[in-house]
Amino acid sequence: MVIRNFLLAREWVRQGHSVTIVASDFSHYRALQPEHSRWQTTEYIEGVRFIWLRGLRYKASSSIGRVFAMAWFTTQCYCHRLFDRDLYDVIIASSPHPFVIYPAAFLAKLQKAYLIYDIRDLWPLTPMHLGGHSTKHPFMRALQHAEDYACRYADLVIAVQDNVEEYLIEHGLEKRRYLHVPNGYSEDNTPAQPLPERIIEALKIARREKAFIVGYCGTLGTANAMSLIIEALGHVDPRIYIAIVGEGPDKTKLKKMAHDLGVAERALFFDAIPKAAVSSFLKEVDATYVGGHSSPLYRYGASLTKLNDYLMARKPVIYGLGDPNNVVRVCGAGIEYIPGSVCSLVEALNKMLSLSDEQRDIMGEKGQAWLKANRQMSVIAARVLMKLRHLGKRTIVK
Repeated sequence: MVIRNFLLAREWVRQGHSVTIVASDFSHYRALQPEHSRWQTTEYIEGVRFIWLRGLRYKASSSIGRVFAMAWFTTQCYCHRLFDRDLYDVIIASSPHPFVIYPAAFLAKLQKAYLIYDIRDLWPLTPMHLGGHSTKHPFMRALQHAEDYACRYADLVIAVQDNVEEYLIEHGLEKRRYLHVPNGYSEDNTPAQPLPERIIEALKIARREKAFIVGYCGTLGTANAMSLIIEALGHVDPRIYIAIVGEGPDKTKLKKMAHDLGVAERALFFDAIPKAAVSSFLKEVDATYVGGHSSPLYRYGASLTKLNDYLMARKPVIYGLGDPNNVVRVCGAGIEYIPGSVCSLVEALNKMLSLSDEQRDIMGEKGQAWLKANRQMSVIAARVLMKLRHLGKRTIVK
């Protein structure tokens, strides 16, 4: 599941609302896929109703497979209405790909419901800036058309990026219909799951070598710039290790890169773990890593779920996205480096190692305090509904 969507939905349920999430039962981002044998299955998770639609299976590295999966899910969203006769007051279309705005708008018009477009990633900007695709590519034009449609006809557009409002206004959004909704955290009393034995043993071995362990937990793809830190390992103090938990299309390539550069013993790769085990992993590391390529995309801002996990665990962050209002720059929760620069990352890693435990603890405490003051999901969820009430009359979706 998408953690952002689930946390928002769970908070709305806690506030007395009934919430349904319609989602594909397959995503290459998930470590575990929902198990069922029907075309459509209903499941309740902590009060949130999930309708799982049978998704197309594809390889994470297959761009064509992903495009077909997008088209298939969008079509299913139209058809699922034949089975789901519930009435809704609010319909939310959640990106990254914007095509879901079309069936969401259809359903909103049918039920005279508010229509919200939720931007997690800016498409087509993300595949253009990070994937090198031309604005003239037919698929990029189709993505742009869908984003423009959402900006013109959604009652409310919400986005994780905090500096994206002017861009969206250029694409047809009225200023009064925008709200910044970052990824937040939610207090959870669920006991932390223990780490798999393989991870525990590998980290113990590293500790015997007096290792300083930098942790990363997330997707291994182009946008995450993990090749940067693998390359940096060859130039930093040999006590610095990177422990990487996750899956993604670049994992095999990154392992080979570590081997070729002679740093495989200090680049520890592990399979993805359940969300409930992430805090157990973060307890075992000394610092955390958030990286990205040098790209104009980040001038619009960034809000990463894994960063919230790092901050909640009170771990200092080595941060390199370059977004103007990031937590490291705002409150001193870590050390910032120049995106895409190996030399700058090497300097940041060595500097983090040189700090005392007390100095790193202070960074971690600052980050957690900032998170609790600015990213409580209960407050964020209530703010969305309050904005809808202030909008008043619903827009007629064309």
